[in-house]
Amino acid sequence: MSELPLITLLVTSLGAMNTVLSSIRARRWDMGVLRALGVTRFGLFRLIIAESLLIGVVVCVLSLGFGTMAGYCGTGVTRYINIRGGMVTPLVIPWAKLMVGFGLALGLCLMAALWPAFRTGRTEPLRLLQAGRSAT
Repeated sequence: MSELPLITLLVTSLGAMNTVLSSIRARRWDMGVLRALGVTRFGLFRLIIAESLLIGVVVCVLSLGFGTMAGYCGTGVTRYINIRGGMVTPLVIPWAKLMVGFGLALGLCLMAALWPAFRTGRTEPLRLLQAGRSAT
């Protein structure tokens, strides 16, 4: 049960990658407006990278909360189901493994955003505006 936060984090990091990619794709028109208003290519690149890292941080916090809660409930259940009866099982959170998982989740979010951020930053504002309006 103590490994549940790490497993939860690994599963949710895949969903976070999908969220990052769909967020960038859905807001191409907004990014075109920002470019037309004077945001630089590098500014738009940094905006996309910062958004993906924030999504990754939210994934880490939520997975830690839900995984810890599920682990705590699971260890509590062992008090009543254990063969020996009444044995208290402590909840041990493997912080070292979780830090590896947090790094993996943030790395996946960053990798998922690098190419779309680079491509969006290099695209001309008119093409962003045209591509964004035709998608909705």
